[in-house]
Amino acid sequence: MELQAHQEEFRKRGLNVAAISYDSVEVLRDFATRRGIAFPLLSDKDSQVIRAFGILNENAPRDSFVYGVPNPGTYVLDATGAVTAKYFEEDYTERVTASDILARRFGANPSAGPGLQQTKHLRLTAASSANAARGGQKIALVLNIELKPGMHVYAPGVRGYKPVDWEMLTAADKPEGEVPTARGPEQARLPGRLFTEVTWPAPRMLHLKAIGETVPVYEKKLRLVREVTIPSDKLLREVTSPSGVLTLEGVFRYQACDAKTCYNPVSLPLVFSIQILKHDTERVPAELRRQANQR
Repeated sequence: MELQAHQEEFRKRGLNVAAISYDSVEVLRDFATRRGIAFPLLSDKDSQVIRAFGILNENAPRDSFVYGVPNPGTYVLDATGAVTAKYFEEDYTERVTASDILARRFGANPSAGPGLQQTKHLRLTAASSANAARGGQKIALVLNIELKPGMHVYAPGVRGYKPVDWEMLTAADKPEGEVPTARGPEQARLPGRLFTEVTWPAPRMLHLKAIGETVPVYEKKLRLVREVTIPSDKLLREVTSPSGVLTLEGVFRYQACDAKTCYNPVSLPLVFSIQILKHDTERVPAELRRQANQR
């Protein structure tokens, strides 16, 4: 269903989508009809292709109806059929979403819940690749930063200046006075392990003639991406609001300079709101369901 929701974004990039599973043609037809799936769903009922790909879930009991299921994942292929990227997780309950792949690999700028902030140095837009997600799904958090003419900020690794920094507040963090919280200081937070590190682009080396220094900087535009895994089960219930919203808070820090002046460091609060959806648990009619030892 998540793949279906992003069909137009894939088409804009010349990409087609197909899904393969160990389900029968009849099961796939029933599901596609109920959920409005318009791309090809391919039946690998005997799991021959799944085995050929080397992704059979060996932990599934052989006498169970789930035997033959693959380790879930996504392949990206080029026009010749060569695999250019693949997304698989150790935990079968975790899935990389289509919106995540579009944002991280293909540079799509999400429009979900945009948060715009402006200072005299820059314009920052914060958004998540999806405004709704299910437990176990991975989505991208994206910051698009446009620096004012003549301004630069310092890249990580700089010495003597404050580098740009994007911190997400996690379960071990205490709210700081500079970062307002969405639901008060008692708000539950995600463990830090559920966030990936920021993907930092290569900086430009700027030579400062007046002081004889060469420093790594970002100018004009800067796009930052990191990933978050939506937790499952008990933890997810603990960190969502009564209305089912997961609020992720963070802060973006920078020090901007122009040709004459280095300005005071600035901290900008970040808030990402994700509506948590329930998993689809509706089953196909009993007569279509897979039986144990059916392979």
